[in-house]
Amino acid sequence: MDLPKDFNDSYWNGAHPDLQLPWLKGDEQVDLTNLTPEGRLTLRLPGHLPYALVYYDEGPMIPRPMHLDTLFIEPDARACSLVWRAAIPFEPKVTEIESRMVLSGERGAQEGLAALAAVTRG
Repeated sequence: MDLPKDFNDSYWNGAHPDLQLPWLKGDEQVDLTNLTPEGRLTLRLPGHLPYALVYYDEGPMIPRPMHLDTLFIEPDARACSLVWRAAIPFEPKVTEIESRMVLSGERGAQEGLAALAAVTRG
């Protein structure tokens, strides 16, 4: 489906503009006020970093970053869900996609993330 050249991507956003943020990194502290009987709830997102390994019909495997697209918080359940997304071009032909995750605090995680960022910027 071709979209008009002046299409505004915010059309797909289900959150009220006051609840929209720029991309989150996934390790932020979140403070909720007056959304629980206690009055205040503070949580920190886990800081894990998912990414995708994309295998093509011809050519090398390419790691692709994923971005935190949606944060859904359930204050009463003391739970939250994070939805990460990656944009992967159709061409060249993709044969396989693996999702992976670097866990926060994992040995060598920072070096691995820096290497992944360097590869995916190109």
